[in-house]
Amino acid sequence: MGSPAKISLLCPKIGSLGQGLGGLPEITWEDVAFALATMTGNNASLFARVKYGSQDGLRGDLLNGFRLEILTLAGEKGWNIPPDKDSPVLRVLSLSALVEAIQGPIICKTCNGTKYARNPKKPSEVKPCTKCDGGIRKRGAKWHADLNDITRYRWRAIIGAWESQYKEIFGITERWEGAIRKAMGRGLRY
Repeated sequence: MGSPAKISLLCPKIGSLGQGLGGLPEITWEDVAFALATMTGNNASLFARVKYGSQDGLRGDLLNGFRLEILTLAGEKGWNIPPDKDSPVLRVLSLSALVEAIQGPIICKTCNGTKYARNPKKPSEVKPCTKCDGGIRKRGAKWHADLNDITRYRWRAIIGAWESQYKEIFGITERWEGAIRKAMGRGLRY
């Protein structure tokens, strides 16, 4: 059972996933909660609880912590970003990046994530999918604009100036995912 499946035990809507695993003891939500409690990064624990445990009430705390980590990264990298966690650029970039990290990638419906699609005129012919980028579809300007309650033009202006930094911001959530995997592996050994 992978880390996301284990963490989902914290969600009351999920049934017990630890039963019938060929002689392994059942993993309870208490075991998962204890494993997450041993994590050193508070934001990583919040991220796990929001993403895998569906504890949406913690999103505000997570977003504030995420913005502070982005400001720390900006200071290390020398980005020209206002050192205020409420700056408009930081608000837009942090919210978009965090929601993307929580929701995960959008699998292409044309190729079902395989990178290849059948030719509708010749079903026996398979060709590279032209609708996606390697089986994953990118979120468009409309999605980002709607999420942040701004215009598409404003989103394009922000991402045009901050695209490389936006990609680097995902390193923070990737570090959190690594901490989650490590804590779950360490805390749920039998």
